[in-house]
Amino acid sequence: MLGHLPARVCFGHIRCHLQWKTPTSEAGVILFLNTINFLPHLGLRQAVDGARHDLALDSFCLDKCDTPCQVSSLCSEDMSEILLFHHAQGLTPGLLAFADDLRQAGHIVHTPDLYHGQTFDKLDDGIAYAKQLGFGDIAERGVKVADGLPHDLVYAGFSLGVSPAQQLVQTRPGARGALFFHACFPAAEFGTGWPEDVPVQVHAMEDDPFFEEDAEAARALVDTAPKGQLFLYPGDQHLFSDRSLESYDAAATSALQQRVLHFLREL
Repeated sequence: MLGHLPARVCFGHIRCHLQWKTPTSEAGVILFLNTINFLPHLGLRQAVDGARHDLALDSFCLDKCDTPCQVSSLCSEDMSEILLFHHAQGLTPGLLAFADDLRQAGHIVHTPDLYHGQTFDKLDDGIAYAKQLGFGDIAERGVKVADGLPHDLVYAGFSLGVSPAQQLVQTRPGARGALFFHACFPAAEFGTGWPEDVPVQVHAMEDDPFFEEDAEAARALVDTAPKGQLFLYPGDQHLFSDRSLESYDAAATSALQQRVLHFLREL
């Protein structure tokens, strides 16, 4: 436990999750940082600019932090860094809440917005907007997001977001794992086979009409991949794991999240 942050702090080589609380407030500021430099004895190292955190793709430093604060750290080389792509209704509060749950478990989660800030209450409206932007253009922008990130990522996507996630797994070396929610594409869609060392989970409802056409590809993928798993939940909702949507199913989402957290722990 440290009493103060140095005036300038940059973070280096061990992935870390910091929780920062001012002594005058119960509100905590959770900083999920990609890396942190430790001194041999204890504490944080004053260093040069250049660390990245999960909410921005550029570099930053914490400058001129003169307010006394309490810092507790939970660091692990086993923590995963996840690139999570949103579904056709956009970067909704429910999707952001899902990402926050993963952060609370100690993981770094990037949630790029491929919809320019637009979200939609109805799936049909979101699909119409995706068509307007172009499915290929959306996927291409998603793939480019990874350019500024490490290669050893877990790629995850909700429905529409599975397209850039799966493309990155199959075309960008170094993936640690894949999490596909509510959709799956044939491996041949991206011109290469599934990487032989990348585990994958696919989650969907068994009677989801949108997933019906993806089910065969999902079964083929989990048969091919090491530790490939397909989880089907009772029901017919598509985006059942987004708690901000009418399609949300709390019981199925709870089971899904437990399986996802176990998957990440095993990487």
